[in-house]
Amino acid sequence: MVSAVVRAVPNVTRCRNVTATRLAAITELLINDKNLTMLRSGDFDGMSNLQTLYIGNDIYDRDSRNDNQIRSLPEDIFDGLSNLENLNMSHNRISSLPEGIFDGLSNLGYLNISGNQLTSLPADIFDGLSNLDSLYLYDNRISSLPEDIFDGLDDLDRLFMYDNRISSLPEGVFDGLTWLDGLHLHGNDISSLPADIFDGLSQLRTLSLWGNRISSLDEEIFYGLANLVTLRLQDNDITSLDEDIFAGLRRLHHLYLSGNQLTSLPEGIFDGLGLGHLYLSGNQLTSLPEG
Repeated sequence: MVSAVVRAVPNVTRCRNVTATRLAAITELLINDKNLTMLRSGDFDGMSNLQTLYIGNDIYDRDSRNDNQIRSLPEDIFDGLSNLENLNMSHNRISSLPEGIFDGLSNLGYLNISGNQLTSLPADIFDGLSNLDSLYLYDNRISSLPEDIFDGLDDLDRLFMYDNRISSLPEGVFDGLTWLDGLHLHGNDISSLPADIFDGLSQLRTLSLWGNRISSLDEEIFYGLANLVTLRLQDNDITSLDEDIFAGLRRLHHLYLSGNQLTSLPEGIFDGLGLGHLYLSGNQLTSLPEG
């Protein structure tokens, strides 16, 4: 750890030359792919101006011999890093996060915890992260989400939760995410969705639900998503669609419905849509209505 700090500070060649002033001058610390197995309380003490911290691994590097393999984190590991804006802990072996681990990181805008072994998240884990705009939780083992997990994340723009084990979503879990642009939930075990689950997401442009076990959709589930451009519903178990399910989605350009169990389509289901790409392969359609 100390040697990594030495490399991050200009004009310092030895560990004993690292002074408090020089620690405070560090704004970026990249210690990915360093064979780290643990972090201890106080490892980042003195780095009060740190803006970017990368302790994850490069997923595009085929040589995994140098990968970090951090399994747990002390609750106070990020204490004093109030200027931190970017935090990447991806592709380690973290199985749980202590409550309060992100307390005080009010300037954090980018948080990547993907590719770990998380099975659940504390209900208040993101409390206080009011400036967060990108949250990456994909490729974990999360099976459920607390209803108020995203409360207070008013500026959240991108939310990636694909390739987990989520089987259901609580009503209201996305309430307040009025600026959300992309919601990625594919590759989970979702079988049904509350009718009002996407209410209030008026700025949403991309919604990815493919590769789940969804069998039916409420006729008003996409109501209010007037800015939606891409909707991915392929590789589910959908057997039928209401005639008005896409009503009001005038900006929808990419619609993926392939790999479902559709046997028919209502005559006016695509009325008013400005579609550029429509995918219907791999269903059980035997005919199409006129028009």
